[in-house]
Order: sequence, then C-alpha cells, then structure tokens
Amino acid sequence: MPTYSHSRLASYEKCKLQYKYRYVDRIRRDVQSIEAFMGNRVHAALEKLYRDLQMERLPVMDELISLYHRSWENQYSEKIRIVRTEYTADHYRKVGERCLIDFYKTYHPFKDGVTLGLEEKLGIPLDPAGKYWMEGYVDRIVRVAAGTYEVHDYKTGGTLPSAEDLKGDRQLPLYQLGVQAKFPDARDVRLVWHYLAFNQELRSARSPDALEALKSRTVELIHQVEATREFPPTESALCRWCEYQDICPLWKHRVKVAPLPENEFLHDSGVMLVDRLADLESKQATLDKDLAKVREAILSLMERDQLLVLAGTKHEVRLTREDRVKFPESGEIGWKGLEMVLKEMGVLERFASLDSASLARAFQDPETDRYLKAALEKFASSEKTRRLRLVPKGTQQLRLFE
Repeated sequence: MPTYSHSRLASYEKCKLQYKYRYVDRIRRDVQSIEAFMGNRVHAALEKLYRDLQMERLPVMDELISLYHRSWENQYSEKIRIVRTEYTADHYRKVGERCLIDFYKTYHPFKDGVTLGLEEKLGIPLDPAGKYWMEGYVDRIVRVAAGTYEVHDYKTGGTLPSAEDLKGDRQLPLYQLGVQAKFPDARDVRLVWHYLAFNQELRSARSPDALEALKSRTVELIHQVEATREFPPTESALCRWCEYQDICPLWKHRVKVAPLPENEFLHDSGVMLVDRLADLESKQATLDKDLAKVREAILSLMERDQLLVLAGTKHEVRLTREDRVKFPESGEIGWKGLEMVLKEMGVLERFASLDSASLARAFQDPETDRYLKAALEKFASSEKTRRLRLVPKGTQQLRLFE
C-alpha cells in the first residue's frame, strides 16, 4: 500500500480525476500557480530565518526581504500561471513581501522556544500494526517547555478560516501524531496556524479521543481510495487552478477553443453544434408557450360548446376525461407520512423521487406486493383530468353524410 499524505487525500476529496492523473497515472506537469510560487518563496525565506537563528544569527528584516526578492527573480519563469488575470506577478510579489514584514515585526526577536525541525519530514502512524502510514512535511516544530511542543504551519492564502474550519482541519492534527511518534516526551502538542496575509495566528489542540477518531476516519478514507475504480471529475471553482485542464473531459474543449481567433472559433464543429442546440432550445421554449396557449384556448372552446371532438382541416382534437390516481407531492399534506411509510417498508430507494406518476404505476400494477399496495392506498386520491389528443382525420371520424 502506498504512503499517503494530507495533500494526496485532499486531492482525492477535491476531484477524483485529478487524483488519478496525479497519483495513479503519475502525469507530471511542469507548471505552477502564482499563489503556490509566492507561498514557496515566503516559506523559503522563513526557513532561512529560523536556520540562521539556530546558528545564533539574527538577520535584519531588510536582509530577509532581499533574500525573498532574489529568490523570486531567480526562480520565476513562464511556467508560472496567473489565473486571476486582474492581478500581475508584481501584485503577488508585494503580498509575499508584506507577509514577511508583518511576521518579522510581530515575532521579533523570535524567542518562542527551541526550533527542533524546519520542513521536517514526519512519519505518521495510523494503526498499532503499522499497516497504515502517512507522511508530511512540517514547516516548524518547536519545543516551548519540557514535554510541550508546537506544530507551526504558514499559510499565504487569501482566506481566513472559521473556528469550525479549524476544528475540522486534518493536516495539523496528523502532524501532531507524527510529532508524538518522533518525540515520546511530547505530552502536550499545540497546533499553530500563521495566516500571514492577515498577520493572524490561530491556535488549537486535539484531545487523545479526537486523535483516535481522526485516525479512524483517515484509515476509512484510505480504504475508500484503494477501493475506487472509477474517477469522475468534479467541477468547482478550483478547476481554474488545475494543471490537467487540457486532458480533463470537463475542460479540454473549452481550453482548445478559448484562444482561437473569432473566425476559427465560430467554425469549430463543437461550437457550431452547441450554438445550433441553443438556437433550437430557444425556439422550443417559445413553441412550448404557444402550444400551452393554444391548448388552453381549445379546452375553453370545447367546454363552452360542450364538444368532445373539434375538427380541423386534416386533423381533429379529441377531449377525454379520466380519473387519475394521485399521491401527495413534496411539500403537500401527507407527503412526510408517505415518505416515512416507504422508508419503514424498505422501498424508499425504489421511489427515491417520490413522484406521483411512479407511485401510481406501482399502485395499479397487479404484480405489486399487496402489503405495499395497501400502504399506498392510504395516501391515494382520485383526480379528474382532461386530456387533448391531436389525431389525423380517419375512420373514427363521425360521418354525417354517406
């Protein structure tokens, strides 16, 4: 079984097809989002800051910022993708600079404990037998007192999580398990998130029971991943940042036609078919409205003149009246009771939509179980309906003259 990581599981949860491309097919893409690039440059600068501090050297802030800008200039290339095109690379560069300045001013002179690890790789056991393991890289591990440790994580994103988001976080609690495995004296482990773009520190902790529950949920998720045989795509706002758009069935045609000149775009076979369908659908919507108006006018005329047949040039309209079996629809009186009865009888999935037509068919079907039919009968009602049928003139036409 492969070793999993938080990012690997997050990829599966976000989009199974992206997971397949990245971890099953191992399709590599030599591109990076500007957000990830900026985050990496900030992480690298903070790592250098704390490595210098481990060597009893405290760099001044200007030195740290200069290091950040040099790293940006040396690493930046055309392979960096900017999705939010209203912003330039320089906008992102300045955000990263502000993150570092705020952090430096807030935590100087950096006397919050002993740094034990920077970008530290941790093995994370999930079960006593050692069958399930995860791994992760921790931004910074700190010992603040004997038996008391902190796991620090730097975030450069533009959103601040809610208390509920932090409560449901999986990444840092997993790192806590790794810290406790690596440092047996770690009785008290605190989780610290640095949301650098907001200059805000968020803290949390996990009880032993919460960690056991996390391990169980994570193992269950791994089982789900291992059992997956189909990997459908999931469309979301995050698709804009995905590196597999050119091969994704949701995006590859969009990506193909988007850069085309207008004359080539309009002559693409897919574009032409979609435009044709949109045109026909628009005409159909107008036609449906007209049909509804004509049907209503015919019904009014036939009711007024007490007609069952209305003659046209080559066709005639026949009016029939029928008693239809009806069941409560969603929101109507009796619907909740009907749902409960079907659930108790174990047939709710069979009538998942609870539409009146499918229930009526089952009620009138002689093959339906008599106990189900008896249960349905309590909710059935009769409804008189009128039906118009347009038919060609033929043998059924009343011939007045022979």
